[in-house]
Amino acid sequence: MKKTIKLLAVVMAIAMVATLCFVACNNTGADADFTVGILQPIAHDALGAANQGFQDELTRLMAGVGKTVAFDNQNAQGNAETMTTIVSTFMSKGVDLMLTIGTGATQTAAGLDKTTPILFTAVTDPAGAGIVSSNGADRASNNVSGTSDMNPVALQMQLCKDLGMTKVALLYTSSEDNSRIQIDMAKSACDSIGLAYVVKTVSGMDEIMTVMNDIGADTSIDGIYIPTDNNLAANAGTIHSQNLANRRLPIVCGEESMNGLCGVATYSIDYYELGKQTAQMAFDILMGNKKVGEMPVEYQSGTPALSKNEGVAEALGFDLSILD
Repeated sequence: MKKTIKLLAVVMAIAMVATLCFVACNNTGADADFTVGILQPIAHDALGAANQGFQDELTRLMAGVGKTVAFDNQNAQGNAETMTTIVSTFMSKGVDLMLTIGTGATQTAAGLDKTTPILFTAVTDPAGAGIVSSNGADRASNNVSGTSDMNPVALQMQLCKDLGMTKVALLYTSSEDNSRIQIDMAKSACDSIGLAYVVKTVSGMDEIMTVMNDIGADTSIDGIYIPTDNNLAANAGTIHSQNLANRRLPIVCGEESMNGLCGVATYSIDYYELGKQTAQMAFDILMGNKKVGEMPVEYQSGTPALSKNEGVAEALGFDLSILD
């Protein structure tokens, strides 16, 4: 009798665990009402924040109407072939929607899939990158739209001047269209405010040390600007260490999370909020309220806030009181 009672207790415990697991996990896998494939090209804080904001907000929105959503979250680790494989896998699985984070990931998905709704986030200039025909509502209908992370480049270049820079190195990765577009904007802004500049490029992470050494050796350069560049953001720690080993120049980055690792100050959009904004678009598409091909590219509203990085400034021996 005692053995029977013990066995019954074990069975009940297993059943309880299974029930709890179902309640906690009922928004994943085949039981979910919708499945979203997420392609993130590389690991760094800004893209990760946009990813998390999207998942958090879409989960909340779906719960509000009694629906669930599963996320197939994939990171290509900076490999272009892996991005192609991930998109192809999403297509074969028949996901209801894809979220692509960044320009390269979106170009890959849009080039392969012409039917699945694709939303992008953290793409600087979608039309300029050939992802959509127009960033407005007048574009030709297709299966792609999303949110841009166009940052306040002109404001950031004025900040460089306010920080006392007279000649700035504009540093970016040559293979990233999003970075090239921002550097063109930075050059125009420098010309308009009388700030001298020189353009420096890398093609991959292995060239960062060499280029930082070149910048350090040019005594006419007294500051560095880096746009929202995926490769350089993923290697912000290396940039900071190389800067410390050279002339310890002040750096202004295109977004706050990268600036937190190697910059002294910046004006930046909020990537978590940008992800949430993209989630609202996804919700409207999945619920049948809107068609992706009819949705214009969206931008984050509001004035970017100034953020200062006292820790990096102190390490560089740079006095941020110049902004007070």
